[in-house]
Amino acid sequence: MPVRMVSWFPPLMWSTAVRGSHKPWLVGAVLVLALLILAALAVRTVRDLPRLAPVGGRAAAALAVAALTLLVLGATMGALNTDVQANVARGLWGAGWRDTALTASAGALLLLAVVHLALRGPRTRKWGLVAATVLLVLAATASTAANKRYRDLIGPSAASLITNQVAQEMTEFDRSAAGNARRCVLRQRFFRLYPTLDFSQKRFDQSLDVAAGQIAGVPFCKESS
Repeated sequence: MPVRMVSWFPPLMWSTAVRGSHKPWLVGAVLVLALLILAALAVRTVRDLPRLAPVGGRAAAALAVAALTLLVLGATMGALNTDVQANVARGLWGAGWRDTALTASAGALLLLAVVHLALRGPRTRKWGLVAATVLLVLAATASTAANKRYRDLIGPSAASLITNQVAQEMTEFDRSAAGNARRCVLRQRFFRLYPTLDFSQKRFDQSLDVAAGQIAGVPFCKESS
């Protein structure tokens, strides 16, 4: 469970996202552009801080308790996943970052609550929030660069290409026989790519059949009898 509780933490996310890359990832136009955009937003945020009402100790404590509860529950659910357990056994402490919608949100709220609990006095509160905003901008900028490198690494992979093609077929759903044939070819390619993963094959059919049924009232792939 601990791996799920900390996998949302940016440095662990970065190292996992760029694993396998042989080029410096914390450079480039994406990094500069992200820093400029986020810095502009941070300046406006800092400028508006004096107008915001301070967060009381009780409110911050209540937020911390709620966030910690969500974090533990989300981590517990993630810890039940066999893939996550295998990652823990291999020491991959940031490998859960792709599936951390709940733990990431809860962790962010917990950090926010801790910052407010730690700050005492108007002057300390002001400069503490400014420092927290700067750190947030730097972390988000690095995360943007790591996400770009991750995309570059997995973009050419067979799994990524199939995923993109499936998304295209679902976005522009073709009810004709030709459209069904294309989708069945994608299904076959996916099954050949993961021949031993019965659960993934089952989820592929279940998820896409439900989505196709909602969009067009037909299964994703209607095999000829």
